[in-house]
Amino acid sequence: MPDAELLYLMLSLAAATLVSEDLSCITAGLMVSQGRLSLLAASVACFLGILIGDMLLYFTGRYLGRPALKRRPLRWLVQVSAVDRASTWFCKRGLAVIFISRFTPGLRLPTYFAAGVLRTNPLSFLLYFSLACLLWAPSLVWLASRFGDSAESALLRFEDNALWLLIGLGLLIFVMTRVVVPVFTWRGRRMMVGVWRRQLRWEYWSRLRLYAPVLPTILWLAIRHKSLILVSAVNPDLEGGGLAGESKAAMFAKLQGQGVPTYCLFPAGIASPSAMAELEKWMGREDLDYPIVLKPDSGERGTGVAMIQTPTEASAWFENQDRAAIAQPLILGLEFGVSYLRFPGADRGKVVSICAKEPPTVEGDGHSTIEELILNHPRHVAVAKPLLAAQSQQLFDVPAAGEQVVLSPLGTHSRGAIFLNRNVLHTADLEAAIEDISRRMEGFYLGRYDIRVPSTDDLQAGRNIQVLELNGLTGEPAHIYDPQHSVGYARKVLCQLWRDAFTIAAANKKAGAAPASASELLRLWRSSR
Repeated sequence: MPDAELLYLMLSLAAATLVSEDLSCITAGLMVSQGRLSLLAASVACFLGILIGDMLLYFTGRYLGRPALKRRPLRWLVQVSAVDRASTWFCKRGLAVIFISRFTPGLRLPTYFAAGVLRTNPLSFLLYFSLACLLWAPSLVWLASRFGDSAESALLRFEDNALWLLIGLGLLIFVMTRVVVPVFTWRGRRMMVGVWRRQLRWEYWSRLRLYAPVLPTILWLAIRHKSLILVSAVNPDLEGGGLAGESKAAMFAKLQGQGVPTYCLFPAGIASPSAMAELEKWMGREDLDYPIVLKPDSGERGTGVAMIQTPTEASAWFENQDRAAIAQPLILGLEFGVSYLRFPGADRGKVVSICAKEPPTVEGDGHSTIEELILNHPRHVAVAKPLLAAQSQQLFDVPAAGEQVVLSPLGTHSRGAIFLNRNVLHTADLEAAIEDISRRMEGFYLGRYDIRVPSTDDLQAGRNIQVLELNGLTGEPAHIYDPQHSVGYARKVLCQLWRDAFTIAAANKKAGAAPASASELLRLWRSSR
């Protein structure tokens, strides 16, 4: 082969590794089997391409840091949670992690990026990485070259169905990397158990799957009232009636008073240094200290909500946030979801649902890491991904025997919180307290408060209530997610919720309230994603 053609092929393979390292090595092996390249040339090309690409990833982490994860194309390739886990693993196991990750699918990119963020000595990184790659790249090229003749013969034999053969090969590779490879690791098997349990337990189903049988009721109500968007008039004082994307800050401004804690609003797109200056000014004015809570101003199901322990964590949170956001003091105590309903013209509303939100915990046994305790837990394994992300800095800690570890202090079901039906705690005093708060916003008729109180006695007495959030129509009566309830019961409650919502919205429209436009609802929905 002429030197120019050889150089061109080697450069092409090296460049291709920037897209897919393993696929490039397999392609190189096929070229070796066809006699287009020598095994040495193919291995050198792949080795150098992988070396250059992954060193670039290392230096990106070292000199640009975590903010780089917000930028394309890196944000498509590397998840923040994966970098957090790799960082923790790296700190616990040292440079050997660089070597091990080369042979562990899914851990390479976040580990190399994390090594850069942690400012690992570049020469040490290069040494460990080169040793691992010297074993990996030539071995994969050689294996592909051994099976190359068989693959080529199969393609020639079935050339009329080559497209379907390639599609099947792609599916096979997907199954091998996503199913077969994880089966050979304990962590992978437990994560697969979690996926299976989410399918069996309806409380973890997607909103679409849960609501599918409820949709005919909603459509019938829309036909009956001659408008699908009419229901957005259910809460005239909430954007879109609380269907999606309502501003938390706007709600707090209308509810302000006893039981509603202070907050600070940050505009969309604010730079992290400016946000930190505003945060420090607000905390000083309110005489607050860490920890605090940061969350997007609009969003659902705990998306983006974080308990912040230090200024460094706050700065990092703002660097990864481009939407409007709010800060709140961390309110301690028991968390409940309390749903409120009032029909227009009624003197008083009523509390229709009380749900206790218990944080997920594990108990140490003296030898298992937090990661192992989560994955071994019969319930937590179903929501292992968010819990592992929440504990990314402590995954490899070993709690003492009997030690209780709170995995997530936030009462969010999607992050492992257990929702329990506590309607038996209903009292007239509680209802009066919720009525008092609700009447501060005259155009509020239906929704759910997320609150914290020091004790159940305080809850029943309607005292010392602190409102964390107010959710409009999409704030379902949270008691339905109690594991004791069937999916049929949950859907029955949801159908009644929508019947009440359309009835209230129709009365509000008759009194002069205008439903939101379809374009406004679409804008609000997009802002909450």
